[in-house]
Amino acid sequence: MDLRALERLARLVAELDLSEIEVRRLGERVRIVRRSSPDHPTVLTPSFPFVAAPPEPAIPPPKEEISSYEQPSPVENLATIKAPLVGTFYRAPSPDAPPYAEIGRIVEIGQTVCIIEAMKIMNEIHSDVRGRVVSIPVGNAQPVEFGQTLIELDTHV
Repeated sequence: MDLRALERLARLVAELDLSEIEVRRLGERVRIVRRSSPDHPTVLTPSFPFVAAPPEPAIPPPKEEISSYEQPSPVENLATIKAPLVGTFYRAPSPDAPPYAEIGRIVEIGQTVCIIEAMKIMNEIHSDVRGRVVSIPVGNAQPVEFGQTLIELDTHV
């Protein structure tokens, strides 16, 4: 990645008030992290505006159509609800509220199953299939990546 692209990414971090951004392209991975100082807690530190990571193996090209779930496997009847964005996973609308989905409960099409907070915006994630919750592999208030499995449903109910 050339210096101009890195400078644009650093400006993007500052403009969007992000704490960090990571870009992967053609086996390269670059992460730009905002550093804080006592005088300027929200300014990029000029000495190290980014951290370059070692190259990773080539990533397959993305699918043409992005979906928040995978179709059920004919053998297992499992549907997987995946994170449609990067953020923080929450099982309930507030700390004292009951979770949207729990293992063993049936989830209906269109039902909210969790929230992902991204850039201080709460994004409700809805189920595109009907099924019984068999696993929730993400802990409450944990960060999630794009495409990470959030909930697995048994669609044979």
